Amino acid sequence: MNPRYTRSGSTRVMGNISLGSGLLTSLLMVSPNNPSFGAYVLAALLVLTGLALRIEAALLSRAP
Repeated sequence: MNPRYTRSGSTRVMGNISLGSGLLTSLLMVSPNNPSFGAYVLAALLVLTGLALRIEAALLSRAP
């Protein structure tokens, strides 16, 4: 098994988990009764981290 594909796959999975948890966090905090700025910052950081990991996985899988 090629280690590059293994690393790419695990990076893609971590990106998906980070994206999903960031989006879930932002959806759970859409309550008008309890607005929390810190939760939105955390959700934004998780989503940006997930996007960066997905981009890294795409670049790893294309590298010669």
